[in-house]
Amino acid sequence: MKLSIPAMELFRLIRYSGGMKPTDSLPRSSSDNAPATPSNSASLVRDFIEVILNGGNLSQLETFIHSNYRYHAPAEEIVGIDAFLDFVRSLRAAFPDMHVEVTEQIAEGHRVCTQVVLTGTQLGEFNGIPPTQRTIKIAGVIISHLEEGRIREEWELLDQYAMLHQLGLLARNSAA
Repeated sequence: MKLSIPAMELFRLIRYSGGMKPTDSLPRSSSDNAPATPSNSASLVRDFIEVILNGGNLSQLETFIHSNYRYHAPAEEIVGIDAFLDFVRSLRAAFPDMHVEVTEQIAEGHRVCTQVVLTGTQLGEFNGIPPTQRTIKIAGVIISHLEEGRIREEWELLDQYAMLHQLGLLARNSAA
């Protein structure tokens, strides 16, 4: 495969940096015994996606996420509301038309697994990558752990290879 960007930059973009390992289980907290319905938990996650990620209403962020929020992804780990706010702002600046579609959810108590499709056009800088003017459509899964009626921790896995390819950062392999 030929790369349009240096291999180390590609590695930096998609490296594993402390996200959830396949053999790990979700952490349990003492509040896990509190009553929660899967329907309420799934609705909270859907509302978070609609209001914060799609709607950009960042003033309501604390309504949805816990004060001790943690976010894990293969190339990113974010701790705290302020750091997550910066992350969402930078993502929305890079992809101003970003839309996250919930395609399926499975909920059990305080845990929600959400399958998503993220679309958007890169009109701003993204992880050091200048605007490409290209549109992406990538699939992903988000596992959310709720505590005290808010999202406490999330593990996200998006198809980063597809994203880099759609942004034109990976050359097609011409050899068949």
